[in-house]
Amino acid sequence: MAEKRQHGGQRSGAGRPRSGRDDVAVKIDRAIVAQARFVADARGLSLAEFLSHLLRGSVAQEFTAEAERVKSAEGRASGE
Repeated sequence: MAEKRQHGGQRSGAGRPRSGRDDVAVKIDRAIVAQARFVADARGLSLAEFLSHLLRGSVAQEFTAEAERVKSAEGRASGE
């Protein structure tokens, strides 16, 4: 029975197993990535896991502050 092939000659479903994350690609300075990869490797984490853990709290804090600022600005604009 012939296997279903995708681009690159790999069979369907080949490659890394899917994680529970919803990953996206971003561009980050190469020197920062090299340092982050060093730390992630030393801690037995993937680069994505390390950066996600590192950024999660900071981004949540900044997101909350910005959402409050926007809400406040909308309130002033509507005359509250």
